[in-house]
Amino acid sequence: MMLPVLLVAAGVAVDGAERARATRVAHTVAAEAARAGCEEGSAAQLVGQDGSGAARAAAELSARAAKADRLSQLVITVDGDAVSVVTEVTRPTRLLALIGLTEVHGQASEVCTLVAR
Repeated sequence: MMLPVLLVAAGVAVDGAERARATRVAHTVAAEAARAGCEEGSAAQLVGQDGSGAARAAAELSARAAKADRLSQLVITVDGDAVSVVTEVTRPTRLLALIGLTEVHGQASEVCTLVAR
C-alpha cells in the first residue's frame, strides 16, 4: 500500500528537480537572447538607424544558437526601446511518467531596454 505513495513522492522529488532544470535553462536562454538583442539594437541606434529589426534578429539567433534542449516556445517582441524574450523549455519526466505525466515545463521571460552606446 505504501509503494504507490513512495513512488509518487520520489517522482515529485526527481521530476521536480527536472522542472527546476528546465526553468533554469529557459531563464538562461531568455537572458542571453535579450542581452544579444539589446546589444545589437543599441549599436544600430547609435548610428541613427532603427534598432528593432537588428535586435529581433540577434535575439532569435542567440536563442537558436543556444541549442537549448527541448526549447518549445520562443517569443521575441520589440516594442519601442524594449526587447522582450519569452521562452519555454520542455523536459521529459522520469518517474511521474508512470502515472501519466510525461513532461515538465519551465518558463521564463526577460526584458531589456535599448540604449544607444
